[in-house]
Amino acid sequence: MKRVAIVGGGIAGISAAYYLQKAKQNGAGLDWTLFEKSSRLGGVIRTEYRDGCVLEAGPDSFLTVKPDAAQLCRELGLGDQLIPSNDYQRRTHILVKGKLVPIPDGLQFMVPTRIMPMVTTGLFSLGTKLRMASEWFSTAGNGNQDESVASFVRRHFGQQMVDRIAEPLLADAIVAALPKAALRAESTITSLNLANGKWQIISEKGTEDFDLVLLAVPAPFAASLLKNLNLEMSARLEKIQYTSSGAVALAYSSPKLPPGFGFLVPASENRKMLACTFVHKKFSYRVPQGTALLRCFFSSSRTPELLSYNDDDLKTIARQELKDILGLDLEPQVACAFRWATGLPQYETGHLDRAAEIEAQLSKLPGLHLIGNSLYGVGIPDCVKSARLAVEKITN
Repeated sequence: MKRVAIVGGGIAGISAAYYLQKAKQNGAGLDWTLFEKSSRLGGVIRTEYRDGCVLEAGPDSFLTVKPDAAQLCRELGLGDQLIPSNDYQRRTHILVKGKLVPIPDGLQFMVPTRIMPMVTTGLFSLGTKLRMASEWFSTAGNGNQDESVASFVRRHFGQQMVDRIAEPLLADAIVAALPKAALRAESTITSLNLANGKWQIISEKGTEDFDLVLLAVPAPFAASLLKNLNLEMSARLEKIQYTSSGAVALAYSSPKLPPGFGFLVPASENRKMLACTFVHKKFSYRVPQGTALLRCFFSSSRTPELLSYNDDDLKTIARQELKDILGLDLEPQVACAFRWATGLPQYETGHLDRAAEIEAQLSKLPGLHLIGNSLYGVGIPDCVKSARLAVEKITN
């Protein structure tokens, strides 16, 4: 019987536990234990309920075009509870010189697909529109060369396009399907060691031996655990930069708002807020009738001092930004702030090469697997997929 340790109880960690438990029930000779330093499982996926409003502390949805999360929901019996957004209200605005300008129809993933909306929009200058028109005659770049999104958009459409455009249930169901005896919350792993072919998980509660380890933690923490085992891999993991993020949920009674799902705030506007989602228009069932729920987003990439703010500071900043942008100066019925340290990795140019180098170093540490958002995608489906592939590799 092989023993498997999962370090980290976010969506990747609990997904790995689910797939391992499924393999065990199908006859695989393995046993597993999950270690999570906090008192709850699910990581940044967290839902709260206030005055009839459903508040998401982290992600509020996932893309079904990447199938792993939706498939896992179906396996858990949640398939008939998957609810799409209200796409008939889909419209997003961009804040330009203090005014909200709608993104023109036909602009898909920063690529213009319809002519007239691009010609008539006030979002772009004449020079940028001419750059878009000249795209018909441009040649393709080097497909083998790593390039940032900003560089790609700038090369094709100009700097203005870069400046203005480019810049819960699931977790509960997974945990409910897992044997509680194998889940160890409030267990902080202090170090990792490999001795005599066994992995040693060392915590404040003692040392345990395992045959395999799945690290489902942010790259900086994984780097610290692996420093004494593989300095080269640890150094590469440390180079993956993370940003901290924050969100403020504010509920109002029937405020006057523009149509659509919300708005984006480019860095050129010199504001702390990155974006605001009108949750009640995107997911109307999450609020009582007549209530508007707004989620304001912040990041340490825009506001380096983000984590130094307390909840009241963040709420005050969000309300002031909404007053300046929307003219919204009402007292909210509900106000909640959420913050996540090292929440999102930033895949800089050269990341794929770095990921390949990390994979090469992993092969020198048999039985060790990295899962989560460090290497190949930051969304819920990406994390679920990384867990599934790791378990398939173990069981095969």
